[in-house]
Amino acid sequence: GPNPSAVPPAMSPELRERPARTRPAPAVKPVDDRLAQCMARAQTEPQAAVSAAQAMLDTPGARPSPEVRVQALLCRGLARSELGQLVEAEADFSAARDATPPGEAGLRARLGALAANAMLAQGRPADALALLDIAGAEARTAGNAALAGGIEIDRARALVPLKRDAEAVQALA
Repeated sequence: GPNPSAVPPAMSPELRERPARTRPAPAVKPVDDRLAQCMARAQTEPQAAVSAAQAMLDTPGARPSPEVRVQALLCRGLARSELGQLVEAEADFSAARDATPPGEAGLRARLGALAANAMLAQGRPADALALLDIAGAEARTAGNAALAGGIEIDRARALVPLKRDAEAVQALA
């Protein structure tokens, strides 16, 4: 059968030998102390962060503000990613993106990239690529070259399993 470790000949050594990239938490200034604590705990105590984020989303008698909702969903998504709950993390990142106003293109791009990375981790490169194309355009609209560059790296990671190596190399250029 096919050798899953075989590298297509068109792939550059830089792409083939690149170590796995860790993604820092998105640069989002927490609205309040609860959200700051949730974000800090997302990597170290992910189950506690999921519970804290859920409590913010389920405040009895009051709906959280749109900004708190977006950040609570982001925190819960990051924590769920740490727990390996990729389908749920993708849903949280997507819901946070959908709740972010269109005028906040940079944040929408970050959240879209996070959702796309959850899709990649689930083995869904075509779905991830479609979302990364949108996120890349949003990052460019926001004038955030660093974010757009990171998204291009993610696009390359989505293109390789789709056997679109030439495009992957171009995304890295």
